[in-house]
Amino acid sequence: MAYKIKSKKEKTKTYKIGDVKNPSHPSNTPIYYLEDPEGNGLTPEETQALWQYGVDTGIVWRLQGWYGRNAQALLDEGYIHYPKKHSGQSSTDYYGNKIPTQKEVEKYKVKQEEEKKEPKEISSTGMKRTIGLYNQKFESSSSETPQFREFFNSFRHDFSYTLKKQGAKNIEFHKGHFEVSGFFTAKDGKIYYFNTGDVRWGKGSMLIRTAKNYKDYTGGSNQSISFDDNFEKNLFRIIKK
Repeated sequence: MAYKIKSKKEKTKTYKIGDVKNPSHPSNTPIYYLEDPEGNGLTPEETQALWQYGVDTGIVWRLQGWYGRNAQALLDEGYIHYPKKHSGQSSTDYYGNKIPTQKEVEKYKVKQEEEKKEPKEISSTGMKRTIGLYNQKFESSSSETPQFREFFNSFRHDFSYTLKKQGAKNIEFHKGHFEVSGFFTAKDGKIYYFNTGDVRWGKGSMLIRTAKNYKDYTGGSNQSISFDDNFEKNLFRIIKK
């Protein structure tokens, strides 16, 4: 078997790799030379071609973990590519996880770029845990309780994730006495202020309104988003206006 690759001078050279004899014993295969490419007399181009051979045949996914990890690193950095089409054992790794083809990877990248350009309405699953914590009965105290701390951490994580999926940035959180407030900048550049109110005696919703800057606590007209299954959907409609 042979592989053609281009050097830095754009000259094409063919490197003969050979066929795999026994995938379970690297010493019986050409892949064995990758443990010490320089010591085995391989040039950088030959080393690259051999890694590509290992991915195309799937051999790297069935040897000890070092081979798979290095192959994945080379794929991530773009030194080699996923197989153009599957052959033999190249479609899955040792544990049965699917290995994509080059075409499938390219389609996935295109899909990611499209999602970045135009965020879609998202389901309510992202805020599900936070909504459940909000709707419990909070213990009152003059100091911070573990219960409120858990809610704050969950809200900060889930709300940040939800906002970022919709293109928001510069998200700030302020933890008060049983309330959470903050600011964020939506994808269109508008700044918003939000406040959960005192969760001990809350009305089941979060206040949200536009702001001139991150020090504006009066801002535009008040709007509210209920802590229910439609939280994300209603948030999206407000910041999309």
